[in-house]
Amino acid sequence: MKITNGSASEFVHGLCEQLLRDHDKDRVHTFSAELGKLQKMLYEYQNEVLQLDGVGNNYQKLQNIVRDVRSVLEWIDELLVFAMVDISEV
Repeated sequence: MKITNGSASEFVHGLCEQLLRDHDKDRVHTFSAELGKLQKMLYEYQNEVLQLDGVGNNYQKLQNIVRDVRSVLEWIDELLVFAMVDISEV
């Protein structure tokens, strides 16, 4: 995944390590907010592709990206909850 400069799990793992080192919850929150914006934009594009091209190859490619972004966002949001409740749970 190009957005994360490697695999999604490596990205989230690195974010966990930074959080444990720096205790910077705002950084995690910023990633969550930015990925949320990206996810919204991808949903809009997905709807446009569906209307213009139907469920074809382009839609499937976009669906894979949407799925990956959603997974990373879920992991980051879960990380943020743990960080807010108890950093030692991370």
